[in-house]
Amino acid sequence: MKPAFDFFDYDEDLLEQALESSFFFLKDNWRFLESLGFEFKTQCAMIDVIIKFFSDKEEYEKCSELLDIKNKIISTYEMLPGADSVSSSSLK
Repeated sequence: MKPAFDFFDYDEDLLEQALESSFFFLKDNWRFLESLGFEFKTQCAMIDVIIKFFSDKEEYEKCSELLDIKNKIISTYEMLPGADSVSSSSLK
């Protein structure tokens, strides 16, 4: 099954390896995206892309773990001074 990345040519095996590696890296290092300077919404969008990939592969346990990571990012953002409350649906 080809994932939802049809907008450019890619090596499917390489993409799968990259997203698998990203998943395992982010499990223990979810604050890494912030340390690279990615804005809050960009971090969530990146997680959403990985969730979509694993959802297409029907690997729902990984989707659940990624959703937990996304919720940690949202919680961290909401604790910042002056930050608004954010729902997952408002990020799209």
